[in-house]
Amino acid sequence: MRMTMDSVQLDSPAAMLASLPSDILDAIAQRIVHDHHRPAADLAALALTCSAIARAANQALYKTLVVPNLTSLPLLDRTLSAHADLAAQVKVLVLGLTFPDTTQFDLSAGLSDIIKSADGIAVANEDRIPLVIGKDTPRAMLMAWMTHIARVCPNLVGVDFSRVYSLSTSHVLGFTNLAQVIGPRKGWFKSPAKGDFYLAGVAVHDSAGSDVDCKRRKLGLVNSIDWGKRTISIFGSFLDGQALFLSQLHDLIPGSDQELAKWCVGRVMSFEEPDSADYSQVLPYVYGVPADSPAFDITPNRLSKSSTYSISTSTLARASKIRSRAVASCTALALVTTVGSERAVAESFSALPVAAQQKQFYSFLRHLVPLKASPWTTVALLALGTPLFSADNWLDSLNQLASIAKAFPNVTSLTLRSFYPAIADVLLACDPFLRRPAAHGRPLRELDIFRHSSEPKLPELKFLPSQSNLDRTQLNMTRASPFHLSRLGLLDAGMFNWPSTSRPCPILIHPGLLHSIKHINVIGTVLAVAPSRLASPDALSFPSILTLRESEPVLHLGNVSLPNMETLAVNANLLVSHSQPIDDLALARVLPSCPNLEMLTIDMKTSLRLKSWLAAANVIKKYPRVRSVYLASVSLDRAGLLALADHFFAHPVRELRPVPILGRVFLVNESTHAPDVTGLWVAGPETGTVWMSDVKVPGEFKVVSPCPLKRIFGSDQVQDMPGTGEACLCPRGWVMMGRPGAWIHPMDGTVVCAKCCGRVGKELKSSKGGVVVRRVTKDAAHFPMFMYQTLAHSMAM
Repeated sequence: MRMTMDSVQLDSPAAMLASLPSDILDAIAQRIVHDHHRPAADLAALALTCSAIARAANQALYKTLVVPNLTSLPLLDRTLSAHADLAAQVKVLVLGLTFPDTTQFDLSAGLSDIIKSADGIAVANEDRIPLVIGKDTPRAMLMAWMTHIARVCPNLVGVDFSRVYSLSTSHVLGFTNLAQVIGPRKGWFKSPAKGDFYLAGVAVHDSAGSDVDCKRRKLGLVNSIDWGKRTISIFGSFLDGQALFLSQLHDLIPGSDQELAKWCVGRVMSFEEPDSADYSQVLPYVYGVPADSPAFDITPNRLSKSSTYSISTSTLARASKIRSRAVASCTALALVTTVGSERAVAESFSALPVAAQQKQFYSFLRHLVPLKASPWTTVALLALGTPLFSADNWLDSLNQLASIAKAFPNVTSLTLRSFYPAIADVLLACDPFLRRPAAHGRPLRELDIFRHSSEPKLPELKFLPSQSNLDRTQLNMTRASPFHLSRLGLLDAGMFNWPSTSRPCPILIHPGLLHSIKHINVIGTVLAVAPSRLASPDALSFPSILTLRESEPVLHLGNVSLPNMETLAVNANLLVSHSQPIDDLALARVLPSCPNLEMLTIDMKTSLRLKSWLAAANVIKKYPRVRSVYLASVSLDRAGLLALADHFFAHPVRELRPVPILGRVFLVNESTHAPDVTGLWVAGPETGTVWMSDVKVPGEFKVVSPCPLKRIFGSDQVQDMPGTGEACLCPRGWVMMGRPGAWIHPMDGTVVCAKCCGRVGKELKSSKGGVVVRRVTKDAAHFPMFMYQTLAHSMAM
């Protein structure tokens, strides 16, 4: 029978879904639930379209249960406790990408060694935790919730934090409780993708090392564990001052040393810098690793073929040596300093005699030659720093990027930690990675360039001779080019020293590449679209601004629509012309149109401070699907802050608000005429009103002690609570850190009594709609920590 278009026409999307086979519907649901950047609410909305997809969607939603935010935890608990059939479906519990919100973590400072900390031994002792951080505080800890839900769901075997960019180490406290539930089920736990989130200390050694230091027992840090496969992932590094949160490996893996000897290493992150530290006393007395416990061999040739490892070392020579004796696959290689900051190392390198600099640079090139003949095909993430990109070898370094691309043909994520050359010149040399044809490897998907020099630098190059005959992939001229760059991060530390009358030259980008990018973090420089003359299919990805003809126009971002863009971070003052008047609409005009943008971060100089709430509202309303907005800075009084919050959050029907899915607005408010409201402010349906300490598990929760000294010596020899404290804001005298009722502010670590905590965490409440705007801290210097927390997609390895 001959079919016509009319005979197969479907009246609605629901009818189209109803016509699909069940296995296709299952595949659609699974694809959505496993997309890290797609909120579970999207799948829930899809389930409401028709009964056919509802079955597949519900099954996917509960099989892999995603926790989007803090307030969803008690809601999930009530649903699962009331419906045992749904609880039985849950296999994996996942923290969603949007879950961590530092503005809500009022427990972090009390447990963190960064801002304010009680003595580690006292905090780690289970009997003293209620005294140090409050009687009910353990019930609000993240691991308390994970443990509680694991008990409610009898078939839950996996807890996955890997979608989260990073979490404070303090949230590890209570992991032993979770391990006691999912360990007997042969379950597993994955740590956040980056950052320091360690579960336990373990003794490690390198049996194939060439010196005594390699063979000595050292400290390894477990950051993931799988009881079913009997594997752990180890981060080989010294942990400074955070031992109070670590569990003991024998508590996580019950049994004798014979049982521990059956376990293997699934992945190891190895810092290969020489380390002669003596851990013979530190391991047992601080990290709870007995001197006679088995040590894990982190030598790559002792790992199984299915294992993977990462290397972070300052020299290619050392990395090549490790590769020569490796059985497991190296998937990430960072040729950067592992001690101190890259900027400090680069400055020290530049201060060396030229002969010494050349010796290190040519050593790098000498060890690069064998890799051209035998490429390192397993490496997918690559980071490069000193001795490349110095003032004396920067041009040679850029020319060598083509050879490096051949040596690492499958690198899809590249981080360049440059010192001297302008970012535009570095980008000019990246085409061997960005436009790599299939015959030579895979095109780059993620590119981060960090320029560490504090001196401004203008581009010098029009082209690189080494790339004159480069074979490139073809780019579309007017739309996205599939399978190319999806994330771009550019950070120039020289931005702070540009004269007020000048600014960095725009960096030109091919339109076909720009339309492909989903995540952009451009701080310290500005992008512009290359003219059509420089945008042919085989043209450079980032053509030099010096190749523009006189009076040849470029297309600024304000004139571009980028439908694929999801994350955008820019310096707004670099987008606005010096001659352009600043008014309430100026900033909104120069920003690109991104109809699907979900996260917006704007950093501005004082000269471009938004002085009315309407100016901020115009910027936010330009993005109808944005979920999180960071603006630095504004100058608003009390009425302005409340008016902005009312405008976006006061309407009781979320769908009728100006930006319906907007969840958080974060403001750096620097008001000279209203100093009492200066500081960092946050507003949103949840962030303005909910602290982490407000969300508590039902019943009691007692933390299983991770204290190493309690295991070794017994509780009678554990030290007393610390005797230090700070004066309260009120004239009540001293408030001890361990005294019940003490309250620690989450940002500045101020210790006050319970009656005075409101004087630290200030709130404004609207009389119109009851919307709450909360001040996180009075110190605007904390803004960079919040800003870069949002830029997870643009941070380097």
